[in-house]
Amino acid sequence: MFVRKVIDALTGADVPYTLVGGYALVLHGVIRGTVDIDIANRNLRACSFYNPANPLEVVDILITEDAETISSIEKSAFGMTLHVAAIDALIAMKRKAGRPQDIEDIKALEKLL
Repeated sequence: MFVRKVIDALTGADVPYTLVGGYALVLHGVIRGTVDIDIANRNLRACSFYNPANPLEVVDILITEDAETISSIEKSAFGMTLHVAAIDALIAMKRKAGRPQDIEDIKALEKLL
């Protein structure tokens, strides 16, 4: 599974990360489709990585957040422990972005509170 490969690589290289975006919402219990893996990571600029052999394998690294300052929790999924942005942190990030999908995500997250 692609998400496991990405998290294993980050963890193996001792790179701090926080899972955000669609996967984070799903891990909190929101029903939402997603393909790409969104992570926040310290001191990196906006980067999007994809596998040319499989365009569904996409990782986006956010420039607006630092993994070390995001309120996060641990969740077990995919046979591993993941660092996932807490619901309040996801809501704050999505409010900043303000795109239509983010507004819908906020509504779904607020129902979990």
